[in-house]
Amino acid sequence: MSAADTAAGIRHRIKYAIQSWHRFLSRPPAQPPIHPATPDKSAKSSTTCLRHGLLLLLLFGLTTEAAAQTTAGITVNPASVTVAEDGGADSYTVVLNTLPAGDVAVMAASGDTATFTLDPPVLTFDTSNWNQPQTVTVTGVNDDTHNIGDERTGTITHTISTADGGTYTTTLELDSVEVTVTDDDDPVLTVEVVDGHTTIEEGRSHTIQVAMDSAEGFFINMNPIDLQSAGDYSHATSIIDLEFDPSLEYQTRINEDDIDRPNGTLTIDFSSVRITKDFATNIFVAGSPTIITLTIIDNDPTEVSLTGSGGDLDEGSTAALLTIELGRALVAGETLSIPLALTGTATRGTDYTLSGNPAQGVSYANLNGGGSATITFAGSSSGVSATTATLLLSASDDMMSDAGETIVIESGTLVPGA
Repeated sequence: MSAADTAAGIRHRIKYAIQSWHRFLSRPPAQPPIHPATPDKSAKSSTTCLRHGLLLLLLFGLTTEAAAQTTAGITVNPASVTVAEDGGADSYTVVLNTLPAGDVAVMAASGDTATFTLDPPVLTFDTSNWNQPQTVTVTGVNDDTHNIGDERTGTITHTISTADGGTYTTTLELDSVEVTVTDDDDPVLTVEVVDGHTTIEEGRSHTIQVAMDSAEGFFINMNPIDLQSAGDYSHATSIIDLEFDPSLEYQTRINEDDIDRPNGTLTIDFSSVRITKDFATNIFVAGSPTIITLTIIDNDPTEVSLTGSGGDLDEGSTAALLTIELGRALVAGETLSIPLALTGTATRGTDYTLSGNPAQGVSYANLNGGGSATITFAGSSSGVSATTATLLLSASDDMMSDAGETIVIESGTLVPGA
């Protein structure tokens, strides 16, 4: 029952009470026994005063009750509404509690217009429609985000934006309406590499953080993960944190071996991971990114062999002095530099010169100049890189008779590239 209905009921009770007391007062008083003595008029007067006193007390009580039930304000019905976020709508009504002195404007405000909207936002009441409920429609707003608890909540507040010059002032406290907006979005899974590292060395483990925007009441099924590796690396995977609250750690390990090979890649595809609440209903989610690619770093050295034959070399002649061979061909992006240590009594560039046979992906530096002589192998993006480099030595003819001189060639520390 609204405040207007309550006030009308009280007015009806007051009117009925007055009519009843008028009928009661108009009834003649009960006749006392007939005695020869003169009738006592004061008794009749006392009875009448008593009746009027009781009537005044009753009217005072009813008037006080009416005043308590009809304080200036509004009545909202219902006090809470629920709408779907995809444009679902619900409504409530607003009515004034008492007759205003003039026009009254009630403003309804959404605490967050990104959650729900109101129509109309302003209701106008006057002396003719103050007790007639007016409707406000609440509409949910879509957010494309999974909300914790599958809902968003808010409050509709009401204020007097136009006062009537009487009891309806702009500072009057008015009732509010609670709003629940139900969610229609699935939870979203996100995956990221811990600490931002995207490389994993052979023989080591790597951890990937798997998180969901809301894990309340959810479990994760990691079985559908697609593991792919390039090259001949083998790997093992495991979940090291089985509790999903709201994330877990997924660990993969590259098995150790003693084989030199190019760096590889490991691809972990999370796009088919299932999130479930009851292990029966699967929710397929698509986060960004859903595919993690790790670079596998091989920790086995590339084998390098140096072969050559010692002996004498006449001035003015040339002979193959040294052959350097790799254990495998390098691939695009790989390099391996081999510095040479040249010692002995002969002077490089004066008593002899060095030259290198051309080969795919092989370059020579400082063979006869200052600095360390270096042979560099580089992987090629087109064709197969050479695995062998040959150094040629030419003895200079100085036209002088001198004792024999020596040349000693050794390899220094290998310098592998990416």
